[in-house]
Amino acid sequence: MEEEFDVPWSEHTVIDGKELIDYIQEGDQWQESKVQVNSYIVKPNYGTLDYSSFIQYLGKKYPYFAFSEEEVEEFDRPMHRAQKLSDYTDDARYDGKWGELILFLLVDGVLDIPMVSHKLGWKQNPVTQIKGSDGLFFGNFNGDPSLAIGEAKMYGELGSGIEESLDSTDRFHGDGSQIRNQHELGVAAGNLSENLSSEKIEQLASLFVSQERDYQIIHPIFVGYDDPDLSELQTDPLSDEELIERIREHISKTDLKSIVLFIESELEHGEVFEAIYVVPTRALISEVSKKLSNLHEDVTVKTGAYFDSQDDDEDTGHTFLVVTPERCLRLIEQENRSRIDPKLIFFDEIQNVQDGERGVLFEDIIQLLSDTWHDTQIIAAGPYLKNPSTTLNLISHRKVAEIKSAFTPILQMKVILRFKKSENQLQSQRKIDVVLHSPTGDKLRFTIPEPDDVNYTVAKTSKKRALNVLLSEYGKDSQNLVYAGRTNHAEERAEVIAEDRDRVVTSSRVDDLCKFLANAIHEDYPLIDYLRKGVAFHHGRVPKIAREEIEELYRDKEGLDTIVCTSTLLEGVNLPAEKIFLTSAYRGNEKLSELDFQNLVGRVGRIDSRLYGAIYCVEAEDDEWVDDKLEDEVEETVEPSTSKATSRPDELLRALESDDIRQVEDDSLRYTSVLLRSRHLKSDYDVESYLNEKGVSDDEITSMKSELQQSLANVDIPERLLRRNPTVDPLKQDQLYSLVIDKPEHWVVANNQGEYSYNRLLDVTQRLNQIFKFTKDNELGIDPANRETKHGAISPIVVVADQWLCGNSYRSMIQSRRDSPNVPDESIGTSIRSVLDLINDDVRFVLVKYYGMLSDMLEESDHEAEQWTTNFDRMLEMGSMNSAELRLMSQGVDRSVALELKIPPNVDDVYDYLQSRKGRIPNFYVRHLEAQGVL
Repeated sequence: MEEEFDVPWSEHTVIDGKELIDYIQEGDQWQESKVQVNSYIVKPNYGTLDYSSFIQYLGKKYPYFAFSEEEVEEFDRPMHRAQKLSDYTDDARYDGKWGELILFLLVDGVLDIPMVSHKLGWKQNPVTQIKGSDGLFFGNFNGDPSLAIGEAKMYGELGSGIEESLDSTDRFHGDGSQIRNQHELGVAAGNLSENLSSEKIEQLASLFVSQERDYQIIHPIFVGYDDPDLSELQTDPLSDEELIERIREHISKTDLKSIVLFIESELEHGEVFEAIYVVPTRALISEVSKKLSNLHEDVTVKTGAYFDSQDDDEDTGHTFLVVTPERCLRLIEQENRSRIDPKLIFFDEIQNVQDGERGVLFEDIIQLLSDTWHDTQIIAAGPYLKNPSTTLNLISHRKVAEIKSAFTPILQMKVILRFKKSENQLQSQRKIDVVLHSPTGDKLRFTIPEPDDVNYTVAKTSKKRALNVLLSEYGKDSQNLVYAGRTNHAEERAEVIAEDRDRVVTSSRVDDLCKFLANAIHEDYPLIDYLRKGVAFHHGRVPKIAREEIEELYRDKEGLDTIVCTSTLLEGVNLPAEKIFLTSAYRGNEKLSELDFQNLVGRVGRIDSRLYGAIYCVEAEDDEWVDDKLEDEVEETVEPSTSKATSRPDELLRALESDDIRQVEDDSLRYTSVLLRSRHLKSDYDVESYLNEKGVSDDEITSMKSELQQSLANVDIPERLLRRNPTVDPLKQDQLYSLVIDKPEHWVVANNQGEYSYNRLLDVTQRLNQIFKFTKDNELGIDPANRETKHGAISPIVVVADQWLCGNSYRSMIQSRRDSPNVPDESIGTSIRSVLDLINDDVRFVLVKYYGMLSDMLEESDHEAEQWTTNFDRMLEMGSMNSAELRLMSQGVDRSVALELKIPPNVDDVYDYLQSRKGRIPNFYVRHLEAQGVL
């Protein structure tokens, strides 16, 4: 905020700090976490404390406490006017206005933060009391814009003064604080000091009545008290310097010690615990949130939607904020930073720093959070990692203590079932080879009879048939997982398993889920039939609410015993299985790394559910894939994506020289180049130090810095906008910024729902794509080498984006696709996967990223954008323009549920409305709403 003004806040102070120090001297100081204590002593004169001179000084400065500097100069008798307002008591030693005056002198003269409203001057007569703080100040503290709400106490005894002061500051936090804060700031907004410039008065007036806050709140507290020992300390003939040293020693041994002990006691009994839990993907937010909520009845869990809430947080309990790396970019912004003061930051699945764009972002977030909260403890966790402390130390620049699990109490039996060719065995005694890796580390080899319906050919060419037979043989009466490397393979294998079952599950919860899927997705959704047979598939194209219910049914053994899943398991989703069946170790077309494979089979047996499990791996002779992977657990060194790039400095320099970084094929080179460009433009980053720590030579660093300086010389986009998108090329961001600032109205999709149209959405999206080239556009001749979207063309993406934004249900969008003459005939499963792909990847990730960038730039422009316009990216992410639905979704309610509740637009209180209609809401929806704290 400081950079918005030519004149800094400190220029508006009226107390000369050097003059103040002529009358007082610092005694001792102490600091711990958020608390800083400084003691001051009245300066001595000829061996005694010179109270008389100090009191005279206070008298001279009293008018500046009551009035602005200009008013003091205009009044004939400013001291007389100030005294009329004071209403001093007979014993001024304990009069609070003396304390308020000294508070003013110290904040203005020592902290260099000006008073912004002369509270004493608001009073109409001596007996009128203005309730609230003892001083309101605004300026920079430790480099951040800060509202200082002061308290002053004059007490005979120090402890009581501190206790009363802390009690007073509590009024501005916790229950009812929002109303009190808004009242005080609202009154102050109309009584701002004329010591400030007109532009600062205008800015503060706006800030103080706004519901948003982009400044931190601090509490300067002054406590004046009697110390009977001071008289005795002045009895000996001492020089002024000797007396000061004796008093300092006294304070450090007595008074300061009592402050430390008291405040430590207060924090121990009253301070809340706040933590940030960073999960790698959105898929984990719900599970992690639920587990954290169960830690203690006083624990409150918030998610990324917390940033979208405009309500002040009045919860005073222990808080966990569960966020993805993308949401962390919002967390470190000034207006959000002050909303949480974490004692702990936890990074889950730290190995994700290796993965392309997300890895670069993850690394950047670790460093940003570490730099933002210097004193906060950081913990990072990941499986099967070798020397992870080295990686974390390099990223966070902190000393790292490494803790490793020496052993696991989980017993796993690992089995290889190898089918042999016909020519290598007797037809009358067909057998399969079995290799058993026992929990003791022994490897046993033997043969067993080959199942009737599976032979070498089936195992080699039809894995889904082989799995079904083996599951029937070895997976009876157990909780099973079946791994598939692709989403369509998962659905096909679930189909074969379900079709082979005669039984039908009897479970009201399964019935409720099936009814929901038929209504919200499609009545022919294959998952419905599979669920009724106790089987489900689980992947990222299954709607989130259905995935979560499947996980719950599986954990609770509520009719569901087998899940066919994809690599969603690698993202940390906790599905504790007794057995897992695998026929390959691929994710899509890529082989699973050793680390990913160990992570996958580690889902069998979990310390919080069961201490044993079995892993069945199926392979065919001459197509062996698994034996080495089942040996002793292999640890991998985590190499951040950026380190992969900096280890090839020549290639990295060529990438930096590219006019269009998107054309760079290698993910690590592409996104590291973007990161370096972004960091070069940020004032608090030193690219040279960063590259040096990565092991890049001095000559190579010089070449890279020269290229960065040359290519980024004319970039004008504000730094705060760049910080929100560290994985998007700053040159492309600057190109958009220039166009938006020049003609902002050309980039507005609509100012309100009535103005919105598909054609306008398509037009703006195409122009964004002309700059960023995130997908193919035949009409404009754009065909990027490395497109971001899953779908290959812009028109289908915008069609689905329009339907999603307008609040169409999944069912409606799926049927629209099936009715479209532009879409070839396809199975219902393919239609569902395609629509969900478009929504989750292309709309909610790619388009939302660029529309979020555009919304920020429109706010930065001179265009008076409506709130509807600046919230467009949020509506696009959530999939609605309805305020009631958006509010529910911000609370964690699933979009399909929010839509199906059909809340009328004229409802003022959504929660009361739902509570009054609870009996008419389906049970499945009620359970979901209760889980989100809405009912």
